Amino acid sequence: RSVRACVACALAVCSLTIVPGCGGPTTDELVARTLPEAKLRPELRREAIIDLGQRADDTQVALDALSARLDDSDPDLRVAAVVALGMLGGRLADDDPDANRESLDETVLKLTEVLHDPLPPARSAAVQSLGRIGPPAQAALPDLLRADDRYERRFKSDLLAAIEQIAGTTAVPVLLAELEDEAPAVRAMALESLARLGPAAEPAVPAMVDALDDRSLTVRTTAAAALSAVGPVAGSSVDALARMSTDSDPEIRAMAADVLGHVGHPAIPAIPQLIHLLDDSELPVRGAAATALARIAANDENAVAALAVRLADPDEHWCVRSAVAGALANTGTVGKVAVPTLIEALDDEQRMVR
Repeated sequence: RSVRACVACALAVCSLTIVPGCGGPTTDELVARTLPEAKLRPELRREAIIDLGQRADDTQVALDALSARLDDSDPDLRVAAVVALGMLGGRLADDDPDANRESLDETVLKLTEVLHDPLPPARSAAVQSLGRIGPPAQAALPDLLRADDRYERRFKSDLLAAIEQIAGTTAVPVLLAELEDEAPAVRAMALESLARLGPAAEPAVPAMVDALDDRSLTVRTTAAAALSAVGPVAGSSVDALARMSTDSDPEIRAMAADVLGHVGHPAIPAIPQLIHLLDDSELPVRGAAATALARIAANDENAVAALAVRLADPDEHWCVRSAVAGALANTGTVGKVAVPTLIEALDDEQRMVR
Protein backbone atom coordinates (compact mmCIF):
# COMPACT_ATOMS: atom_id res chain seq x y z
CA ARG A 1 0.00 0.00 0.00
CA SER A 2 2.89 2.36 0.76
CA VAL A 3 4.20 1.88 -2.79
CA ARG A 4 0.85 2.78 -4.24
CA ALA A 5 0.68 5.82 -1.98
CA CYS A 6 4.07 6.90 -3.30
CA VAL A 7 2.82 6.40 -6.82
CA ALA A 8 -0.20 8.60 -6.14
CA CYS A 9 2.13 11.31 -4.83
CA ALA A 10 4.35 10.90 -7.87
CA LEU A 11 1.38 11.35 -10.14
CA ALA A 12 0.49 14.54 -8.32
CA VAL A 13 4.05 15.79 -8.73
CA CYS A 14 3.83 15.01 -12.44
CA SER A 15 0.64 17.12 -12.59
CA LEU A 16 -1.54 14.15 -13.49
CA THR A 17 -4.79 15.28 -11.93
CA ILE A 18 -6.50 11.92 -11.87
CA VAL A 19 -8.19 10.70 -8.69
CA PRO A 20 -8.79 6.94 -8.36
CA GLY A 21 -12.23 5.92 -7.21
CA CYS A 22 -13.97 8.87 -8.84
CA GLY A 23 -14.79 7.43 -12.22
CA GLY A 24 -11.21 7.74 -13.44
CA PRO A 25 -8.56 5.12 -14.13
CA THR A 26 -8.01 2.18 -11.78
CA THR A 27 -5.10 2.04 -9.39
CA ASP A 28 -3.38 -0.45 -11.70
CA GLU A 29 -3.70 2.00 -14.59
CA LEU A 30 -2.32 4.82 -12.46
CA VAL A 31 0.64 2.71 -11.39
CA ALA A 32 1.22 1.69 -15.01
CA ARG A 33 1.29 5.33 -16.11
CA THR A 34 4.23 6.06 -13.80
CA LEU A 35 6.52 3.49 -15.41
CA PRO A 36 7.64 5.56 -18.43
CA GLU A 37 7.92 8.77 -16.38
CA ALA A 38 11.57 9.75 -16.71
CA LYS A 39 11.03 12.50 -14.13
CA LEU A 40 10.59 9.92 -11.38
CA ARG A 41 13.48 8.43 -9.47
CA PRO A 42 14.49 5.00 -10.87
CA GLU A 43 13.91 3.35 -7.51
CA LEU A 44 10.31 4.58 -7.46
CA ARG A 45 9.73 3.30 -10.98
CA ARG A 46 11.25 -0.03 -9.99
CA GLU A 47 8.91 -0.28 -6.98
CA ALA A 48 5.97 0.46 -9.25
CA ILE A 49 7.08 -2.30 -11.63
CA ILE A 50 7.35 -4.85 -8.84
CA ASP A 51 4.04 -3.66 -7.42
CA LEU A 52 2.26 -4.51 -10.67
CA GLY A 53 3.78 -7.97 -10.69
CA GLN A 54 2.79 -8.64 -7.10
CA ARG A 55 -0.60 -6.99 -6.75
CA ALA A 56 -2.18 -5.95 -10.05
CA ASP A 57 -5.83 -6.93 -10.41
CA ASP A 58 -6.05 -5.97 -14.07
CA THR A 59 -3.86 -8.56 -15.75
CA GLN A 60 -3.83 -6.98 -19.20
CA VAL A 61 -2.93 -3.53 -17.89
CA ALA A 62 -0.05 -5.01 -15.92
CA LEU A 63 1.08 -7.21 -18.79
CA ASP A 64 1.13 -4.33 -21.28
CA ALA A 65 2.92 -1.99 -18.89
CA LEU A 66 5.56 -4.55 -17.88
CA SER A 67 6.15 -5.70 -21.46
CA ALA A 68 6.84 -2.10 -22.47
CA ARG A 69 9.59 -1.91 -19.83
CA LEU A 70 11.46 -4.87 -21.32
CA ASP A 71 13.08 -2.36 -23.70
CA ASP A 72 13.75 0.27 -21.04
CA SER A 73 17.08 2.08 -21.38
CA ASP A 74 17.73 1.45 -17.68
CA PRO A 75 19.01 -2.14 -17.34
CA ASP A 76 17.86 -2.38 -13.72
CA LEU A 77 14.31 -1.53 -14.76
CA ARG A 78 14.45 -4.09 -17.55
CA VAL A 79 15.44 -6.78 -15.08
CA ALA A 80 12.75 -5.61 -12.66
CA ALA A 81 10.16 -5.94 -15.43
CA VAL A 82 11.30 -9.52 -16.12
CA VAL A 83 11.04 -10.38 -12.43
CA ALA A 84 7.60 -8.75 -12.21
CA LEU A 85 6.38 -10.72 -15.25
CA GLY A 86 7.44 -13.88 -13.45
CA MET A 87 5.48 -12.80 -10.38
CA LEU A 88 2.44 -12.02 -12.48
CA GLY A 89 2.70 -15.29 -14.41
CA GLY A 90 3.18 -17.24 -11.20
CA ARG A 91 0.04 -15.74 -9.73
CA LEU A 92 -1.93 -16.57 -12.86
CA ALA A 93 -0.61 -20.15 -12.85
CA ASP A 94 -1.40 -20.62 -9.16
CA ASP A 95 -4.86 -19.14 -9.51
CA ASP A 96 -6.35 -20.94 -12.54
CA PRO A 97 -3.99 -21.79 -15.40
CA ASP A 98 -6.81 -22.85 -17.69
CA ALA A 99 -8.89 -19.71 -17.21
CA ASN A 100 -5.76 -17.56 -17.51
CA ARG A 101 -4.33 -19.42 -20.49
CA GLU A 102 -4.30 -16.47 -22.90
CA SER A 103 -2.53 -14.15 -20.46
CA LEU A 104 -0.13 -16.91 -19.45
CA ASP A 105 0.77 -17.62 -23.06
CA GLU A 106 1.50 -13.94 -23.64
CA THR A 107 3.60 -13.74 -20.48
CA VAL A 108 5.59 -16.84 -21.42
CA LEU A 109 6.16 -15.48 -24.93
CA LYS A 110 7.54 -12.21 -23.57
CA LEU A 111 9.83 -14.00 -21.13
CA THR A 112 11.01 -16.41 -23.84
CA GLU A 113 12.06 -13.45 -25.96
CA VAL A 114 14.16 -12.18 -23.05
CA LEU A 115 16.18 -15.42 -23.16
CA HIS A 116 17.90 -13.82 -26.16
CA ASP A 117 18.56 -10.52 -24.38
CA PRO A 118 22.22 -9.44 -24.46
CA LEU A 119 22.00 -8.47 -20.76
CA PRO A 120 23.01 -11.51 -18.63
CA PRO A 121 20.98 -10.50 -15.53
CA ALA A 122 17.89 -10.16 -17.72
CA ARG A 123 18.42 -13.64 -19.18
CA SER A 124 18.92 -15.09 -15.71
CA ALA A 125 15.78 -13.36 -14.43
CA ALA A 126 13.82 -14.72 -17.41
CA VAL A 127 14.94 -18.28 -16.64
CA GLN A 128 13.90 -17.93 -13.00
CA SER A 129 10.60 -16.32 -13.95
CA LEU A 130 9.73 -19.11 -16.39
CA GLY A 131 10.53 -21.63 -13.66
CA ARG A 132 8.24 -19.75 -11.30
CA ILE A 133 5.37 -20.14 -13.77
CA GLY A 134 6.02 -23.88 -13.95
CA PRO A 135 4.15 -26.30 -16.27
CA PRO A 136 2.15 -23.56 -18.04
CA ALA A 137 5.50 -22.39 -19.45
CA GLN A 138 5.95 -25.55 -21.54
CA ALA A 139 6.15 -23.47 -24.72
CA ALA A 140 9.45 -22.02 -23.50
CA LEU A 141 11.16 -25.41 -23.18
CA PRO A 142 12.68 -25.48 -26.70
CA ASP A 143 14.35 -22.12 -26.09
CA LEU A 144 15.48 -23.15 -22.61
CA LEU A 145 16.99 -26.35 -23.97
CA ARG A 146 18.89 -24.36 -26.59
CA ALA A 147 19.93 -21.72 -24.09
CA ASP A 148 23.00 -23.60 -22.92
CA ASP A 149 25.37 -22.19 -25.53
CA ARG A 150 24.41 -18.63 -24.69
CA TYR A 151 24.52 -18.92 -20.92
CA GLU A 152 27.33 -18.25 -18.55
CA ARG A 153 28.02 -21.13 -16.16
CA ARG A 154 26.66 -19.23 -13.16
CA PHE A 155 23.20 -19.31 -14.77
CA LYS A 156 23.25 -23.07 -15.33
CA SER A 157 21.72 -23.95 -11.96
CA ASP A 158 18.78 -21.61 -12.65
CA LEU A 159 18.40 -23.15 -16.09
CA LEU A 160 18.29 -26.73 -14.81
CA ALA A 161 15.91 -25.79 -12.01
CA ALA A 162 13.56 -24.06 -14.46
CA ILE A 163 13.52 -27.07 -16.79
CA GLU A 164 12.70 -29.29 -13.81
CA GLN A 165 9.95 -26.96 -12.57
CA ILE A 166 8.36 -26.73 -16.00
CA ALA A 167 8.79 -30.26 -17.29
CA GLY A 168 8.65 -32.27 -14.05
CA THR A 169 9.50 -35.92 -14.61
CA THR A 170 9.76 -35.36 -18.35
CA ALA A 171 12.89 -33.33 -17.56
CA VAL A 172 14.82 -36.50 -16.65
CA PRO A 173 16.34 -37.00 -20.15
CA VAL A 174 17.46 -33.38 -20.23
CA LEU A 175 19.08 -33.66 -16.81
CA LEU A 176 20.70 -36.96 -17.72
CA ALA A 177 22.35 -35.30 -20.69
CA GLU A 178 23.83 -32.70 -18.37
CA LEU A 179 25.60 -35.46 -16.42
CA GLU A 180 27.92 -35.70 -19.43
CA ASP A 181 28.93 -32.04 -19.16
CA GLU A 182 32.65 -31.42 -18.75
CA ALA A 183 32.11 -29.06 -15.80
CA PRO A 184 31.76 -30.83 -12.40
CA ALA A 185 29.55 -28.00 -11.15
CA VAL A 186 27.06 -28.65 -13.95
CA ARG A 187 27.04 -32.40 -13.29
CA ALA A 188 26.42 -31.76 -9.61
CA MET A 189 23.60 -29.31 -10.36
CA ALA A 190 21.93 -31.84 -12.65
CA LEU A 191 22.07 -34.41 -9.85
CA GLU A 192 20.56 -31.91 -7.43
CA SER A 193 17.68 -31.33 -9.84
CA LEU A 194 17.15 -35.08 -10.22
CA ALA A 195 17.15 -35.45 -6.44
CA ARG A 196 14.29 -32.96 -6.18
CA LEU A 197 12.21 -35.26 -8.38
CA GLY A 198 12.46 -38.01 -5.76
CA PRO A 199 11.31 -41.52 -6.75
CA ALA A 200 10.16 -40.15 -10.11
CA ALA A 201 13.85 -39.94 -11.05
CA GLU A 202 14.13 -43.76 -11.07
CA PRO A 203 15.19 -43.84 -14.77
CA ALA A 204 18.27 -41.85 -13.76
CA VAL A 205 19.43 -44.32 -11.08
CA PRO A 206 22.01 -46.08 -13.33
CA ALA A 207 23.56 -42.71 -14.19
CA MET A 208 23.57 -41.74 -10.52
CA VAL A 209 25.39 -44.98 -9.73
CA ASP A 210 27.96 -44.20 -12.41
CA ALA A 211 28.38 -40.74 -10.86
CA LEU A 212 29.47 -42.38 -7.60
CA ASP A 213 32.77 -42.99 -9.39
CA ASP A 214 33.05 -39.46 -10.77
CA ARG A 215 36.48 -37.86 -10.55
CA SER A 216 34.94 -34.95 -8.65
CA LEU A 217 34.29 -35.40 -4.94
CA THR A 218 31.43 -32.93 -5.13
CA VAL A 219 29.74 -34.93 -7.87
CA ARG A 220 30.23 -38.20 -5.98
CA THR A 221 28.67 -36.87 -2.80
CA THR A 222 25.84 -35.20 -4.72
CA ALA A 223 25.13 -38.47 -6.51
CA ALA A 224 24.93 -40.25 -3.16
CA ALA A 225 22.51 -37.62 -1.85
CA ALA A 226 20.41 -37.99 -5.00
CA LEU A 227 20.18 -41.76 -4.53
CA SER A 228 19.08 -41.15 -0.96
CA ALA A 229 16.30 -38.86 -2.20
CA VAL A 230 15.19 -41.45 -4.77
CA GLY A 231 14.86 -44.06 -2.01
CA PRO A 232 13.97 -47.74 -2.42
CA VAL A 233 13.71 -47.56 -6.21
CA ALA A 234 17.50 -47.05 -6.14
CA GLY A 235 18.06 -50.69 -5.23
CA SER A 236 20.48 -51.18 -8.11
CA SER A 237 22.88 -48.80 -6.37
CA VAL A 238 23.50 -51.05 -3.36
CA ASP A 239 26.70 -52.71 -4.61
CA ALA A 240 28.21 -49.37 -5.59
CA LEU A 241 27.26 -47.82 -2.26
CA ALA A 242 28.75 -50.76 -0.40
CA ARG A 243 32.02 -50.18 -2.26
CA MET A 244 31.74 -46.47 -1.52
CA SER A 245 31.49 -47.29 2.19
CA THR A 246 35.09 -48.56 2.06
CA ASP A 247 36.43 -45.19 0.85
CA SER A 248 39.45 -43.77 2.66
CA ASP A 249 37.50 -40.59 3.40
CA PRO A 250 35.35 -41.05 6.54
CA GLU A 251 32.80 -38.53 5.30
CA ILE A 252 32.28 -40.63 2.19
CA ARG A 253 31.95 -43.80 4.27
CA ALA A 254 29.39 -42.16 6.52
CA MET A 255 27.43 -40.82 3.55
CA ALA A 256 27.39 -44.23 1.89
CA ALA A 257 26.06 -45.84 5.06
CA ASP A 258 23.38 -43.18 5.39
CA VAL A 259 22.24 -43.63 1.78
CA LEU A 260 22.06 -47.40 2.20
CA GLY A 261 19.67 -46.80 5.08
CA HIS A 262 17.47 -44.58 2.92
CA VAL A 263 17.46 -47.14 0.11
CA GLY A 264 15.76 -49.41 2.64
CA HIS A 265 14.81 -53.04 2.05
CA PRO A 266 16.77 -53.42 -1.22
CA ALA A 267 19.94 -52.65 0.79
CA ILE A 268 19.64 -55.81 2.92
CA PRO A 269 22.59 -57.43 1.06
CA ALA A 270 24.76 -54.61 2.45
CA ILE A 271 24.01 -55.49 6.10
CA PRO A 272 27.36 -57.29 6.60
CA GLN A 273 29.22 -54.20 5.43
CA LEU A 274 27.17 -51.98 7.72
CA ILE A 275 27.93 -54.30 10.64
CA HIS A 276 31.59 -53.94 9.76
CA LEU A 277 31.24 -50.15 9.85
CA LEU A 278 30.06 -50.35 13.47
CA ASP A 279 33.75 -50.89 14.28
CA ASP A 280 34.95 -48.00 12.13
CA SER A 281 37.58 -45.74 13.67
CA GLU A 282 35.46 -42.64 12.98
CA LEU A 283 32.48 -41.78 15.16
CA PRO A 284 30.25 -40.35 12.37
CA VAL A 285 30.69 -43.54 10.37
CA ARG A 286 29.68 -45.74 13.30
CA GLY A 287 26.66 -43.55 13.98
CA ALA A 288 25.57 -43.62 10.34
CA ALA A 289 25.95 -47.40 10.22
CA ALA A 290 23.82 -47.83 13.34
CA THR A 291 21.10 -45.58 11.95
CA ALA A 292 21.14 -47.42 8.62
CA LEU A 293 20.86 -50.78 10.35
CA ALA A 294 17.86 -49.45 12.27
CA ARG A 295 16.12 -48.94 8.93
CA ILE A 296 16.96 -52.19 7.19
CA ALA A 297 18.13 -54.85 9.67
CA ALA A 298 15.23 -55.23 12.11
CA ASN A 299 15.09 -59.00 11.54
CA ASP A 300 18.78 -59.75 11.12
CA GLU A 301 20.23 -61.70 14.05
CA ASN A 302 23.84 -60.83 13.22
CA ALA A 303 23.01 -57.12 13.08
CA VAL A 304 21.16 -57.24 16.39
CA ALA A 305 24.08 -59.02 18.06
CA ALA A 306 26.59 -56.49 16.69
CA LEU A 307 24.43 -53.58 17.82
CA ALA A 308 24.12 -55.07 21.31
CA VAL A 309 27.91 -55.33 21.57
CA ARG A 310 28.29 -51.71 20.52
CA LEU A 311 25.68 -50.57 23.06
CA ALA A 312 27.47 -52.40 25.86
CA ASP A 313 30.86 -50.90 25.01
CA PRO A 314 31.64 -48.34 27.77
CA ASP A 315 34.26 -46.68 25.60
CA GLU A 316 31.82 -45.94 22.78
CA HIS A 317 30.64 -42.34 22.40
CA TRP A 318 27.20 -41.76 23.84
CA CYS A 319 25.75 -40.46 20.57
CA VAL A 320 26.62 -43.72 18.82
CA ARG A 321 25.23 -45.77 21.70
CA SER A 322 22.07 -43.69 21.55
CA ALA A 323 21.72 -44.44 17.83
CA VAL A 324 22.33 -48.13 18.56
CA ALA A 325 19.62 -48.16 21.24
CA GLY A 326 17.23 -46.61 18.73
CA ALA A 327 18.18 -49.24 16.19
CA LEU A 328 17.51 -52.06 18.66
CA ALA A 329 14.12 -50.55 19.45
CA ASN A 330 13.10 -51.29 15.87
CA THR A 331 13.96 -54.98 16.02
CA GLY A 332 11.35 -57.69 16.25
CA THR A 333 11.57 -60.97 18.11
CA VAL A 334 15.21 -61.37 17.10
CA GLY A 335 15.91 -58.42 19.37
CA LYS A 336 15.31 -60.54 22.46
CA VAL A 337 19.00 -61.34 22.67
CA ALA A 338 19.68 -57.64 23.27
CA VAL A 339 17.15 -57.25 26.10
CA PRO A 340 19.70 -57.68 28.93
CA THR A 341 21.95 -55.06 27.36
CA LEU A 342 19.03 -52.69 26.93
CA ILE A 343 18.02 -53.16 30.57
CA GLU A 344 21.53 -52.25 31.68
CA ALA A 345 21.41 -49.18 29.45
CA LEU A 346 18.43 -47.90 31.45
CA ASP A 347 20.96 -46.93 34.14
CA ASP A 348 23.41 -45.33 31.74
CA GLU A 349 24.85 -42.03 32.90
CA GLN A 350 23.95 -40.41 29.59
CA ARG A 351 20.30 -39.33 29.42
CA MET A 352 20.16 -39.72 25.62
CA VAL A 353 21.23 -43.35 25.94
CA ARG A 354 18.65 -44.05 28.68
